[in-house]
This record gives sequence, structure tokens and C-alpha cells, in this order.
Amino acid sequence: GVDLLGADVPHDELNAAPKAGLHFGFPYFAGGDTRDPKWKDKTPPAVTKPVAEFQAHSANLGFKFYTGKQFPAEYLGSAVIAQHGSWNRKVPVGYQLVRVTFDAQHQVKETKPFIDGWLSAEGEVWGRPNDVLQLPDGSLLVSDDYNGVIYRVSYDGKAQNAKTSPTEANTLSGFVMPESVFATPDGVTYVSEIGEFGKLGDGKITRIAADGTRSPLADGLNDPKGLDVFDGQLYVADMDRVVRIDTQSGTQTVFAAASAFPQKPVFLNDIEIDGVGNVYVSDSGDDHGNGAGIFKISSTGKVTQVLKAKAGIQRPNGLLMDGPDRLLVADFGTGKLFSIQVGSKKTTVTLLNQGFGGADGLIRDANGLLYVSDWAGGNVWQLVEPKATPQRIIQGYQSAADISLSADGKSLLIPDMKAGTLHRFPIK
Repeated sequence: GVDLLGADVPHDELNAAPKAGLHFGFPYFAGGDTRDPKWKDKTPPAVTKPVAEFQAHSANLGFKFYTGKQFPAEYLGSAVIAQHGSWNRKVPVGYQLVRVTFDAQHQVKETKPFIDGWLSAEGEVWGRPNDVLQLPDGSLLVSDDYNGVIYRVSYDGKAQNAKTSPTEANTLSGFVMPESVFATPDGVTYVSEIGEFGKLGDGKITRIAADGTRSPLADGLNDPKGLDVFDGQLYVADMDRVVRIDTQSGTQTVFAAASAFPQKPVFLNDIEIDGVGNVYVSDSGDDHGNGAGIFKISSTGKVTQVLKAKAGIQRPNGLLMDGPDRLLVADFGTGKLFSIQVGSKKTTVTLLNQGFGGADGLIRDANGLLYVSDWAGGNVWQLVEPKATPQRIIQGYQSAADISLSADGKSLLIPDMKAGTLHRFPIK
């Protein structure tokens, strides 16, 4: 084909060659019936027309005729085509697999999407499929050169909907602006409740026992958000300070006061603790990212800044250790996922992924799958690794906040802040 002729011309093609010696139009035709301007005055030979045409710029690359037995009979003989996606079209197209079906005379019946999701509704690209192969068991392999991965597509005969609503999960209600949740191996779950935003003293931590019984662990907090537990102590990001609470007695101490920070905290948000007890806390700053940053608090309470405002991450929110001296960071302001190296003198920031709306909580399960909550869109996304194509597994919350794994690791715990609810969503 030929580029730079327009957003909707020339069409991509699927051609059939039942015999040798056929001419499919190049270079006289740019695609379909569209003539190449450079060859418009030349008389082409007899041209065989395409058997199917596709949206211009969808970049149809590798394909495979399905001959396996794993998929239903209706798939047999279909052509599964990888659309790599446009690179310079104002409104992106492609970024999917399409399936072309044929009748008994091998004439094209229809073309329809087979697998999509690599292009968001907002036009953000999450993957670029480029070839398809079939395994002996009838499953398909799909390569994605954008993420550097290969997907295996199989059919199990069950109708499933990946976009699961929160009504399908177990739900607890009656919380007042629940922001964060943390479950410990003994089956106890802690929930931070902000109360009224900006109102001092009405925040609290609720303890949920393994049998579901609720009791207050601590009250009198300001706007408690991110939680983490280390050595029997619950650490809480509480507006402009970090509070430490004994999980047995409920005794509170100020672990890092506002005055201990190198700059005045604006909106302390999430907490993550490494293996030796260093506490990392994000500050999301104001609505424009002013005053934002990430801080490291040593076990003795010394606070240092590891990421300053406007240093590549607009509004740092969710934090997750990703190996020694490395953090994954969810950017609430841009919906992007970053990695930062915090063990050296100079903090390095690397963009890994994007498209998470109001990116909030981060958690990994025992299999290494990564989950990202979207506070603004009410979604939860799953990734096989940080650079992989995100799969939305949950939608429909008002405001999916800081997530955690359940004590047994078999479910996600998701606070829906505006709804005042806590959801348990099975993942195994």
C-alpha cells in the first residue's frame, strides 16, 4: 500500500492466489480501487481484486487459517489476522485480531473482531499484535512487538466476561470514606476511614477479625489513607504525618511529624515498607502536582526525599516494592505506571505503562500478577508484568481506592471510597 493519501484510503487488503501469475495491483493501485498518484498515468495490467478490504492504516500483518479442533466448528477455516495498528492516523485504528469467515465456495462472508483491547477508548495504545501461529492442540500464539511478549489464546468452552461488576464480589458496607485496606497473614484486615476530607480528628482505623467481626483499632486521626504493617506495627499516612499504631493495643505514636519532612507535606497518600523497615510514603501534592514527592523514612524516623515534585511523576500515589531499592509508582495525575530506582544517589524514573485513569493502589499476587486500581474510573486492571497489556478485570465502582490481597491470597480487597464499601473479589 501507500501512505499519506488520507485517513481512510487506501484500504488494506486480503488477496487470494488460486493460481500463479495473478497481479494484485501494486504499484498501480495503492490499495483497493485507489490509484497511486505516482502511477496514475500508467495503464495497469489485468488486476485481481482483493477478496476482503480492511480499514485504511489498520496495518494487517501476519495471519493464520484456523485448522484446529479446540475452538468451535464455526472457527474452522477462518483467517485470523493481526492488525498491527496505525502509526500516523489522527484517530488510531487497528491494534486487534480480526477473523475473516468464508462460505462453502471459499467466498468471504464477513470480517469481525476476534480479540481487541490493545487500544483504549481514549486512543492509548497498550499493544501491537503482529503475527499468529497455531499450536498442535489448536490454541493460538499471538506475538506483540510493542510489549515484547507472546500470548497464548485457548478456548475452554465457558462463556466468560472479563469486565466483572462489583456486585459479584462479597461486600461489606457502612464505612466512612474507606481509602486503604491491608490484610495480615493471621486473617486480620485493617481499613483506613478518612471521614470528612480535611476535618481533623474524625478519621479512624477499623479492624476486621478473621470471623468478620469489626472493632475500632484507632481513632482521632485526620485523613488516614495508605497502610502497611511491619513487625506488629501498623503504619498510616495521615494527611501530613505518618502515624504508627500497635496492632495489639491500638497505641498511637507519631512516627514522622510534618516538621520532620524536608518540605511541608501536602497530601501524604500511600505507604510501602521494604524488608529492613524503611518506610516509603508518597505525597500526591495538590491538583497540579505542586508539593508532590516520595519520601523515605528510616527505622529511626529520619526522613529523606527520594523524588521531588515535577521530577517526571505528576502526582505519586500507589507504591509497591519491585525488588531491592526499586519502587513501582502509580501516578494519580496521569494514569501512568512508573518504576523508580531509589538505592543510588540519583533517583531514576522509568515509564512502564499507562492508561490507568486515576491510578491508585498497586498489589501483586503470589503468581506475580500485578493489579492496579483506578480511583477515577472505578476499575481494577491486571497485568502479567508491568509492561504488559493491561486487562480490565473489574469495573463499576464509584472510586476503587488502595487495594490489597486477602489473607489467603485468593482475593483482592477493594475499598470503594465514595460508596463506603469494601469488596472481596476472587482472583483464584
